[in-house]
Amino acid sequence: MEKHSKILGKFLEKRRREKGLTRKDVASGLGFSNLGKWIWRIEQMENGHFKNPDFLSKVCDLLEVMELDLKRCEKEEEEKFRQYIDSLPPFKPHISMRMGSCSGKNFPIPEGITGIDGYLCYALGLVKSNGRTKWLWIDRDLSYEVHPDGKYY
Repeated sequence: MEKHSKILGKFLEKRRREKGLTRKDVASGLGFSNLGKWIWRIEQMENGHFKNPDFLSKVCDLLEVMELDLKRCEKEEEEKFRQYIDSLPPFKPHISMRMGSCSGKNFPIPEGITGIDGYLCYALGLVKSNGRTKWLWIDRDLSYEVHPDGKYY
């Protein structure tokens, strides 16, 4: 699983520079022979993309990064994400339909309809009226895929 953390990436870059190491030095220090490939991976990591936890662990060992530093970066990243979520406008439940690979259409839910059961009934009626699958978004974390056969997941 790929993990993203610009804060951790910048921290690792800063630590590497404090130690006076280049990306090539780090790749060599880890024993890699294909330096170009690993220099690129180190650059990706410093930009916040972590594909391999074992590689991250080896880099942290080489740069003498403590577990406490990793936890601090993770906590900072979570706080930054929480601030972003708090800055968003209030979420309104709605129904969406894909129109193509990069486009879609949103359908507002009328004011009088409330609750998940009401939203699902409205979505099922909308789906049955034109026979196309739609997605009912209850909030930013919960959605249902609603099918013309009346099933939803």
